[in-house]
Amino acid sequence: MTHPEKSGISRILLLTAGFLALTAPLQQLAAKDVYKWVNDAGIVQYTQFPPPQGIESIKVRSGPPPADNPANINADLEAQVEAMDERTEDRETAVRKSEMEAEIERISRENCATARKNLAELQQGGIKRYRTGDGSVVRMTEEGRQQRIEEANSQIQEFCK
Repeated sequence: MTHPEKSGISRILLLTAGFLALTAPLQQLAAKDVYKWVNDAGIVQYTQFPPPQGIESIKVRSGPPPADNPANINADLEAQVEAMDERTEDRETAVRKSEMEAEIERISRENCATARKNLAELQQGGIKRYRTGDGSVVRMTEEGRQQRIEEANSQIQEFCK
């Protein structure tokens, strides 16, 4: 048993296909030249072929212009494809540039936060100690603390814009 909605859709598709099949020859006919002329009996004739030699006729409608040279069409298509490829590359380049700028901005924000944190810690009172590369803990001198404060301030100027 078929579903009523499906059979309705099937009928519509069948009718559409039938209509297209019936009108296809008319499309070919419409694409040709049409001539108007009067035959020997005085009856006006409309044909897609020129009348016999010696009979005056009027071209009522012209067919479509002849197709371009396939080589020209191929060259045009190739030019269009190249232009599309260039636009695609430009878009991809713009996306990569945007992604890189976003990543640089993210890193700058992180560096800014780190520099502000370091400055706040250096400006607090008390004895400052830090771990060296070999793992030993060393007390920071006042001169070293001031130098690191200057470094933190320059990093804040660089990254916190």
